[in-house]
Amino acid sequence: MFDAAAAARSLTSEERAWRRKLLLALPVTALAAGVGVLLDSAAPRTTAFDRVSYPLIAALLLLLEGALLWRPGALRGVVNTLVTAAGAFFVLRLAYLLHFTGGAETLRELTETYWWVPALYVVTFLMPGGPDRVARRVALASGAGMAAVSVGYVAAHLRDPESAALSAALLQLGLSTVTLLALIRAFAARLQEQAREQKRLAHTDLPTGRLNRRGWAAALERALRGGPGQAHAVLFIDLDGFKRVNDERGHETGDALLREAGERLHRLAAGAGGAVARLGGDEFALFLPVHGAADAQALGERVCAVLQASYDLGGRSELVTASVGVSVSPHDGADPETLLRAADLAMYRAKRTGKNAAYRYASALGEAEARRATLERDVQHAATRGELTLHYQPLFDLRTRQAVKVEALLRWTHPQLGEVSPAEFIPLAEATGLIVPLGEWVMCRACTDARHLPGTLVVAVNVSPVQLEDPDFPQTVRAVLRDCGLAPGRLELELTETALMRDVARASHTLGELRALGVRVALDDFGTGHTSLSSLRDLPLDTVKIDRSFVADLRGGQGQPFTQTLLGALLQVAEVLDLEVVAEGLEDDAQLRALHALGCHVGQGYLLGRPVPLDRLLSTPWDAPGGASQERAAEVALA
Repeated sequence: MFDAAAAARSLTSEERAWRRKLLLALPVTALAAGVGVLLDSAAPRTTAFDRVSYPLIAALLLLLEGALLWRPGALRGVVNTLVTAAGAFFVLRLAYLLHFTGGAETLRELTETYWWVPALYVVTFLMPGGPDRVARRVALASGAGMAAVSVGYVAAHLRDPESAALSAALLQLGLSTVTLLALIRAFAARLQEQAREQKRLAHTDLPTGRLNRRGWAAALERALRGGPGQAHAVLFIDLDGFKRVNDERGHETGDALLREAGERLHRLAAGAGGAVARLGGDEFALFLPVHGAADAQALGERVCAVLQASYDLGGRSELVTASVGVSVSPHDGADPETLLRAADLAMYRAKRTGKNAAYRYASALGEAEARRATLERDVQHAATRGELTLHYQPLFDLRTRQAVKVEALLRWTHPQLGEVSPAEFIPLAEATGLIVPLGEWVMCRACTDARHLPGTLVVAVNVSPVQLEDPDFPQTVRAVLRDCGLAPGRLELELTETALMRDVARASHTLGELRALGVRVALDDFGTGHTSLSSLRDLPLDTVKIDRSFVADLRGGQGQPFTQTLLGALLQVAEVLDLEVVAEGLEDDAQLRALHALGCHVGQGYLLGRPVPLDRLLSTPWDAPGGASQERAAEVALA
């Protein structure tokens, strides 16, 4: 059975627009023709031509409506038939009026006939990408036919004074029609030029003048269709070191570097049946016909060589390299999306194996490689897409049995991969530099959420080593607190030993600036790095968090005496330095009793409370019974 809906979907968007307009216009015009028949029948004077032609026109229009409704693919035939019928009607009606009527009635009918002729020109010239050149030729032919009939009449009645007025009217109407046709053609040419320019811009990356992703994919699609037996190499190119140039010398210099890189790639592909595109940021794509995988690999290495030559930018030379991923059709895919995705995966492997290299895609890259590449790409947009959330885990004062803090923990729900562990995506964000804006987003969201919590509760936020090395980090914290309206004393920033030990002097200075703002500073995972008890004296800290590996030893066993001694010493030092000590990873009552006996200040762990979203945190009845142990801090009320 014929599926009209499916046939309609096979039309282009422009053809569908034509069809919709005609489906509305045809029955309306048929109704107008029918009304004309009724009016003519009631008129005292009517022509035999109109009595015959109008019913035929109405019937034809309804037939065309039915054809267009049931056969959407007949659009071109319908338009051609419509223009042909209209053109024939105008020519025949003009000839009839001139030879079988006379007087003022002829002039009135003549004006009505000529009035509709420009409509043919509008339909066939002004509509963007008219449906068929046949319709345009028919419209011009009908105009020429009417001109021939008019010229013939004027020539035959040159010596007839009574026909002078009609001849003058024919001349004026003919000249006005020619003038209108010329204007319409000129205007249509301008519209078509604008449409071509808009199409070019829609497929062009403006900063570099190269194709954008859409234009490049369309070009590759045409190349793949044009030579089914021809292999094509698809290269995904990432410029190593572009971010440094862009940050140090500004966006204008960065754009100049991108233009030069795009020009080098274009020269490589020009004349060889290939095309280059800038995909965004510092990423380019290139395709080129090749003889096989070895040829494609050689092309990737040529691209590396071409792009690593120095760039003269504003009188200074800059060096950047490229990580290139290579895929080959039809082995790695038969469509642009699949080939580009394969090349993208290979590029990530090239980047992780030292950069400045071309890496050939192979299915052996496997699911793990694909997952990593997907996460590295998608984490860049996770916040704007609403995929990131914060969960909060409470921390309890083990002496007063009051909740004193909550730690903000970042969670990512990927639309395809589901829940992604922070241990998996945080290193990717750090490697790509995305951790700075991502960390700022976390801090801003946590400070905003903290305003819904009791006024004495502190919110703790983890800080990456990359963030701490940013010289503007203290100003970022100041701005976040100002924008969110949170008191500085209610924000605690947690840093690992690794972050502090990279550059102790610089880290100490930054921590001093943060504490000057009134923000609390915590050393996280103490005991897993190189920080000694004596070094705590030199660092501007408020809190020390004991790593969970030590807390685990408090369950008993050979490690318990050492851990008790270490914690005892740490608590003594903390008392002298006025530091708060937090035990992480509390999971059972034995650990809780041991920490309480040692005099540990604050505890955190699944025993006391699991990480939950803000709404659940606010609705958690922390004063509900938590178990038989009287020492369990989770029995207390949320402060």
